[in-house]
Parts: sequence; C-alpha cells; structure tokens
Amino acid sequence: MNKFDDMMACIAQAEPSFRQLLAVDPHFDVFRRAWCVAELHQAHKLRLQQRMRVFSEASLLQHAGELRSLNVEDMQASNPADRDMILARIADKAAFNAEVQRLLFDTGGLLEGWRSGFENVRMLGEIARKGLMRSTDSILQTDSDSDSESEEP
Repeated sequence: MNKFDDMMACIAQAEPSFRQLLAVDPHFDVFRRAWCVAELHQAHKLRLQQRMRVFSEASLLQHAGELRSLNVEDMQASNPADRDMILARIADKAAFNAEVQRLLFDTGGLLEGWRSGFENVRMLGEIARKGLMRSTDSILQTDSDSDSESEEP
C-alpha cells in the first residue's frame, strides 16, 4: 500500500511552513508523469504553498497548449502498476483534471506567478536599459562640454 497522501498530510501538519516547488523541465515532461501531477494536486488539496519554476518563457509558450489539455488518464509512470493505482484513487477524473487546470491557470495559479516573474525581469531590463542610456548620454555630454572648453581661448 502506498502512503503518499498520508506522508504529505503528515509533513504539512508537522511543518506549517512546508512548501512545494515544482521545477519544470524544458520539455514539460513533469506534467506527463502521473506521480508528479498527483503530488501537485495533493499539495494543493492540503493548501500547501506552491511555486513553479520553468526552464524558460520560450519553453512555457511552446508547451502551453499541452498544459491546457492535460488529462490524468494520459499520464505515465515508470511502473504501470503505479499509474493504475493513482488512477484508481481518483474517483472523478474529469473533476481532477479541472482542478489541475484551475491550479495552473486561474488567477493566483502557478502560471500566473511565473508570468509575473517574467514581467518583473522585463521591467528590470527596461530600467537597466534606461539607466545605461542616461549614463551614456551623460558621458557624451561631459565629453562634449570638455571639447567646448578646450576650444575656447
């Protein structure tokens, strides 16, 4: 018998600050693994704080369509018996799939937090670009002022 749900509940109760970090590979294979998605769903049910990190924005954009069509019945496990056991424990697979979709895409969902990270990086890049432009303009102005002073009698 697998004690997966019990172990997660025990950890969540023993350590209230326990969090789950989902590190997503470039090909988003983690979302094809029955155990990984079951753990993600269970952590959500236990109201654990969850964060997701993806390899790149490009990989996220490339696989966004696949995420929208996730179906627990299509997922795999190294051991087919594990997959069968996971599926047997999910009474309403359509509801499970819908919950995973909400967890990923709804306001406050895992993907929204990751998109916010991209927006922060873009904003910081814009600030750095503007700072560089001001610095360059300032240097050019200083050089121009120096040239003007050296030309005066």
